[in-house]
Amino acid sequence: MDIEPLSNKEQTLEHWISCLKHYNLRKVSLIDIANFYAKIYNLCISEGKDHAYVAKRLGISQGRLSKYLKFNGSPQIIKNLSAENKIVDVEALYILASIADKDIQAITEFIHQWKSKEISGSIRPAVKRLARTINKKNKENTEANIEDKKVLDISIIKTGNQYLLTLKNSIKQISFNIDSDFFNA
Repeated sequence: MDIEPLSNKEQTLEHWISCLKHYNLRKVSLIDIANFYAKIYNLCISEGKDHAYVAKRLGISQGRLSKYLKFNGSPQIIKNLSAENKIVDVEALYILASIADKDIQAITEFIHQWKSKEISGSIRPAVKRLARTINKKNKENTEANIEDKKVLDISIIKTGNQYLLTLKNSIKQISFNIDSDFFNA
């Protein structure tokens, strides 16, 4: 399948795409590559192209493009890890970006420990352990919130010869009309 011709706006970036493909990417920080990919992505999307088109145009997989875009949109503290050449593993940076909205304080603490060499070994396994810890904590908090929602309020109000039975929790409320014969049964 041939790639369709570039629009006028995309032609201005075609030169930079070809330079990037032929340049030694080991000399460029991951945040610079992520910024570049994001600019090309935004331009192509504004032209009505999809994610698959952009990935194909850049010569990378859609998954890899997604990782760079997620990293590019991450908090500055995570971006700085690349800019300072502390982490050169896009997978590790992607994982940090993916969990940033769940517990930025834990990530900040982790980065401080990493920079001060309190965490040893490879970065990717360390980041995966952090992600598991944060995800487990969030799951427990979610389950605790669900438990809170299981509280049930029951009320019975007499209205003439009938009763109104109301069952209510933090999510739903349902009511039933019951006649007085129900209680005599």
